[in-house]
Amino acid sequence: MEIKDRLDSFRNSRNITVQAFEIMLGASNGSWSKTKSVSEENLLAFIKIFPEISLQWLIKGEGEMYDSSFRGSSNNANDELIELCKTLVANYQQRDQVVQQLITLLHKLE
Repeated sequence: MEIKDRLDSFRNSRNITVQAFEIMLGASNGSWSKTKSVSEENLLAFIKIFPEISLQWLIKGEGEMYDSSFRGSSNNANDELIELCKTLVANYQQRDQVVQQLITLLHKLE
């Protein structure tokens, strides 16, 4: 299993959508599914956002997903970040649906 696969496992364990994950990492829309490997920039962004992840697991695939020695209080902030990104994704999807409905109506009026 590669680092990207482990990041996807972590993302899935936290119920983070791909779109929300891309927003958190500052990646462009759709770039995560197209990438074969993780850039250093994305890896550093991920580690900064989720300091509770075990680097041993992430880099080498050894041990547990979460660092048992992590005692940070940023979990609430991380959860809030995840929820805000999910809301942003949902709003974009809703906006796209409304735009599509408008286009359909415009075509009917022509």
